[in-house]
Amino acid sequence: MLTIAAFIFVIGVLITIHEAGHFVAARLLGAPVEVFSVGFGKRLWGVERGGPDYRISLIPLGGYVRIIGLGPDESDVVGDSSTETELLPRWRRALILLAGPITNILAAVVFVAMAFTAGVEVPAYQSEPPVVGWVEPESGADMTGIRAGDVVQAVRGEPMATWGELEVVLLTAGGGVLDLLVERDGTITEIPVTIGRDSQYGFGISGIEPPLEAVVRPTAPGSPAATAGILAGDLIVSVEEEQVDQYYDRPRLIVPHPNEEIRIEVVRGHERLSFVVLTMSEGGQGKIGVAPVVPTTLQKLSPLAALSAGFVECRKMTHQTFR
Repeated sequence: MLTIAAFIFVIGVLITIHEAGHFVAARLLGAPVEVFSVGFGKRLWGVERGGPDYRISLIPLGGYVRIIGLGPDESDVVGDSSTETELLPRWRRALILLAGPITNILAAVVFVAMAFTAGVEVPAYQSEPPVVGWVEPESGADMTGIRAGDVVQAVRGEPMATWGELEVVLLTAGGGVLDLLVERDGTITEIPVTIGRDSQYGFGISGIEPPLEAVVRPTAPGSPAATAGILAGDLIVSVEEEQVDQYYDRPRLIVPHPNEEIRIEVVRGHERLSFVVLTMSEGGQGKIGVAPVVPTTLQKLSPLAALSAGFVECRKMTHQTFR
């Protein structure tokens, strides 16, 4: 129910902003406006000021603006007065119609800029060099020889300066083959990697992951890890005496042991501690009920820098959407 309410609210805001763009352009160009309504249907409340009837209507799904002389190009803004009205000149109609989507674009930039001004937490790895931290076994990257420690210099000839840039390209690939320019031990090689496709959302699946320490947090008070005494912030260093270098080693070593006692060693502060954990079984796989701790950084910008970042981010998001 909350999701539906949020959807209605967001759609309402976006449409109202869109119609406000039509309204402002019409007023600036001297086109007569009859109604500016937030919502559709029966008029609940309003005030007439300077000509237009500013109203709130019954159905809260956006709104509309009624502009006399705009013509039949957009059905919800045709004047419906009893007297015939000549159409506005084409250039005025074009500007009024374009003002809606342009206002939506500008609003997106402003909203993103406001987020950067308030401060946005992002994963710390996104600003780091694109060093491969781990490769999913039997993935496209694994089958073509990508290895942990490789540095991805470019994808399809596009330079990759950070992990954030690489992540976007891999996720939006949508399947197919990507040519990765990879540096390993001072040698640069081009490696074609077959990208899988997520069946639910269509995101690209490469098998390439960023470096991530095995710092964990128990997901619930009653989980096997929490019951054994493992705390949030503990760094897992071994499972059954096998070394854990990254978080991704954890499932490889724990999954084969459903409903079994296993020994896990962690580092807590300056201490190395050992715990016996009774795993649970989920679909025949061993689980201990932990999640990774992904370090984050706070990006907080000045208003001017935030506005510039808003333009850049909106351009990138538009590009990603079309990809």
